[in-house]
Amino acid sequence: MLNRAHARYRQNDNVGAVNGRSPMELILLIYDRIDDKLADAEVAIAASERLRVGNAINQAVELINQGLLAALNHELGGEVSRNLALLYDYCVRRLLQASLLQDAGILREVRGLLSGLREAWASLQVAPHA
Repeated sequence: MLNRAHARYRQNDNVGAVNGRSPMELILLIYDRIDDKLADAEVAIAASERLRVGNAINQAVELINQGLLAALNHELGGEVSRNLALLYDYCVRRLLQASLLQDAGILREVRGLLSGLREAWASLQVAPHA
């Protein structure tokens, strides 16, 4: 599951940042990269740079689809995996709306949702093993 995300992230960006990282660290890197792209899109909206907005949002959508969604294992993850897939799909749909409408409010909504998920992943990484 996470190995697919690792491979995709290596193709997408920051090859040096991936080497030697654990699968959990990789997921956090993907969330961080998505947030960076959405922050860039928000700045671009304020500057009325439509092309830059579209590029940043497209890169964020690709990271969600080919990084986060592709890493889900519905067999092992069960209901949690299915719920994450639904939430990621919602985020993608909202991002496409944000691009079309040039709406920074939608970007902030999605950033908030993904930030909460990132925090949950980060807490799993530091949680002691039982």
